[in-house]
Amino acid sequence: MCSNEDDWYLFSVNDLDYEVYALYVDAIVMGSSWCGQWCDEPFLPAAPENAIAVEVFDAESMMPLTQDLAQDGRIDIGGFGDAYSRDVLIHVYGPTPAATYPYELSVEIRGYDGEDECEC
Repeated sequence: MCSNEDDWYLFSVNDLDYEVYALYVDAIVMGSSWCGQWCDEPFLPAAPENAIAVEVFDAESMMPLTQDLAQDGRIDIGGFGDAYSRDVLIHVYGPTPAATYPYELSVEIRGYDGEDECEC
């Protein structure tokens, strides 16, 4: 991503047939990792050049569904329910002029089965 650049991704959900819909979005700036310093893996410090933002919209109405902004180059957001049963538009951008980097985006749309229960 270059300075003052943004990316838009359209995901078709209308034709899927789930009882309850769930959306999971992960965005990570190259040079970082999910576990980071706690696992002795690469990580980026919180800094303007590592800032990334993700917004999820209902594609037809442009109503915001969820969003997050991270200064350390890692975003993990999601949601479930009827709002995610229609096409979604995902907006990824660097919220500061210093934010220039390649990034990886992972999007999963699936049926939501509820929380896994622990049998102790």
